[in-house]
Amino acid sequence: MLTLIGRGLSNAETAQNLFMSEAAIKTYVSRMLTKLELANRTQAAILAHEAGLYDLSTAVRADESAGRSTPAPAGAATWGICPAG
Repeated sequence: MLTLIGRGLSNAETAQNLFMSEAAIKTYVSRMLTKLELANRTQAAILAHEAGLYDLSTAVRADESAGRSTPAPAGAATWGICPAG
């Protein structure tokens, strides 16, 4: 979840990627922000990058090999979200 927020996905896009309802995503994000003592999604995205959960250089390469125009989260191939590159 934090990786997808770090990628900049909206609740609707995250729900689609995880095959969940948007309402469930909103609940997860809200609880995650509370537990991590973060004020908003921007702080969560920064945390994801600082923690190394989202490596933009790796994501862009995987994204280009899959023919997409938006970056994929690091490890997306492992999760079955995109083909291995």
